[in-house]
Amino acid sequence: MIRTGVRCTLGVGSRRQNVRFCCNRLSAASAWCSAVVPAPIEQVWAKARQFDVPDIKASDMIADITLDQSATAVGCLRTIALPGVDGAPGPKVYETLVALDDDEKYVKYRIMPYGDKYPEGESPFPGKVIDYNAKMQCTPVTATNETFITWGAQWKSDKPAETEAMVNGIFTALISAISAANAQK
Repeated sequence: MIRTGVRCTLGVGSRRQNVRFCCNRLSAASAWCSAVVPAPIEQVWAKARQFDVPDIKASDMIADITLDQSATAVGCLRTIALPGVDGAPGPKVYETLVALDDDEKYVKYRIMPYGDKYPEGESPFPGKVIDYNAKMQCTPVTATNETFITWGAQWKSDKPAETEAMVNGIFTALISAISAANAQK
């Protein structure tokens, strides 16, 4: 069973203003998804730690993933092409690998700020999103030799509920793909 959740906080005033987007109302939001994968942590982590997530390329949520360097190099830029409508190319998401810890078994990444990579007006999200940081972590379930996997993110947005629905859909697809790939072994 995959569990999801969301937490939103409204931010108003100059403290939370973002001049780049000309927004004076951004909400801080977070989403998470978790599941128990019926496989030992070593097997799950061997695949989940790869920033190009090879088992997920075939997912309906992702059309293609490309990297600018090794899939485990901190600083690696991951470009995810999302599927478009009626066969048209979809939007792209640009993410940077911030940390990979093999001892604690987690990956942290952030979405590139829009001024850095995204063409003007192009956004993969329903609204304006800034300060998006995510973490995926695997933890052993020692009693059953399975793996507890969590995927979570925090961001600020002018449309937090719509963004949360999109992010939870992606996280659910990612965890489902990892679970399915590991169940086949």
